Amino acid sequence: AVMIAGILKAAGHRVGLYTSPHLCSFRERIRVNGSAISEEAVADAVDALGTLIARLDATMFEAATILALDHFARERVEWAVLEVGIGGRLDATTVGCPQAEVITRIDYDHQVFLGWQLEQIAREKAAILRSGRATAAAQAPEVIQILVAQAERAGVPLWLHGRDLAVHVRARDLSGQRLDFSGPGWGLSDCFVPLLGGFQAENALLAVATVKALGASGVQVADGAIRQGLARVSWPGRFQVLGRAPWVILDGAHNPAGAQALALALE
Repeated sequence: AVMIAGILKAAGHRVGLYTSPHLCSFRERIRVNGSAISEEAVADAVDALGTLIARLDATMFEAATILALDHFARERVEWAVLEVGIGGRLDATTVGCPQAEVITRIDYDHQVFLGWQLEQIAREKAAILRSGRATAAAQAPEVIQILVAQAERAGVPLWLHGRDLAVHVRARDLSGQRLDFSGPGWGLSDCFVPLLGGFQAENALLAVATVKALGASGVQVADGAIRQGLARVSWPGRFQVLGRAPWVILDGAHNPAGAQALALALE
């Protein structure tokens, strides 16, 4: 999400970014062109929306989503990049008709709400495929079947990593990684991403592919903007090296897939 927002900003667009959770301040969740919402704007929005939120008995995440969308409307953003909460059919971010949807690696997460079997979770998450175009990370075979079927039902063209999309790591060190990307009818080589961990190569691929897919909606983003957006990306708390004597690395992995990705990155 932060890579997509950064690329669109580099292309000259006004971009809202909604993510969770926050590390230090709630304001981190709601940003416009990289700047967090002000304390005053949060207070004003809570005053204005508090009665409605209470009447709807909204959860904290639902209330935050309402606040974010209200802020983006007031700030007249051209694009809103929304990270889902639990993801899928019942998610608070499932509003409007998106131009693009991105599905990262589906694994066991939020099982109380989404189901205990991987297929159940995949069906819930696949429900975000409903308009525009879609990109998806490499998945288990049973998950791919569910995503492809949902995309066909919704009439949403779907690019899958491993079938339609590819990424190659040219070089990797503690400053970041240099990556080559390719997809149907396009390619982009030697892009620098200052984020560590092999999983970020696939995340970068999905971000680039999503921006390329927007071209079908008439949104043309120059390769230079893609390179610039990737090179400037920052995401604290995800394989973040804080010290080297001794080594201190922060990572917010919180489910089995995240822990496995962290283990591979540490190796």
